This record gives sequence, structure tokens and C-alpha cells, in this order.
Amino acid sequence: MANMANTALVTETRTYDERQARLKLAFGTVEPKEHWKAAIDAVVERATLEALGLSIADVREAVIHFTATVPVIHPWVSVDEEDTRHVCYRVSAAGYWAGPAGGGV
Repeated sequence: MANMANTALVTETRTYDERQARLKLAFGTVEPKEHWKAAIDAVVERATLEALGLSIADVREAVIHFTATVPVIHPWVSVDEEDTRHVCYRVSAAGYWAGPAGGGV
């Protein structure tokens, strides 16, 4: 994901409220079920992100914004029973509690 830093992210939105809403939507795709401050270990399909008008770069930005930790993102392609390919991303991050904002690292 080396060129992700050059990708247009949520900055496309015009107001603070629009940006926050977009970040919240993106974070929701990987948010830990037990508590939003917990460690992140999630899988999200590119098709899901695209249906929401998001990219994996938006998810990366949202994780940084809400947890102050940088996620590790591993893309891969899965193939289902009908031989359909799905681009997926495994997203993991220390999370708010374990990061600098929560007194961790």
C-alpha cells in the first residue's frame, strides 16, 4: 500500500461534519465489536467499501484519526464456490487503548 499516502482521502468532503461522518462510516467497517477503543483485527471486502463510496485509504485514515495508531493492511483475493474473486483487506491496529492516545505505546 505504498502509494496510499498520495491517494485523495476524506479531504474530498467540504465541511468538518461531512469529514467526521465519512471517517465514522469508514471506521465502522473495521470497528471492534467489543469496544471501539480495542485492538482492530478485521477483514473488509473492497466491494463493501465501494458500495459505501469508500476506499481502503479512507479506512486507513479513519483508523489513524480515531485510534492514533497506524493500521497494517494486507490485501488478498479470495475465491468463492462459484469461482468469483473477491478483493479483501485484513486490517489490524493496536487500537486506541494500546496506542499513544490511550496511554499505550
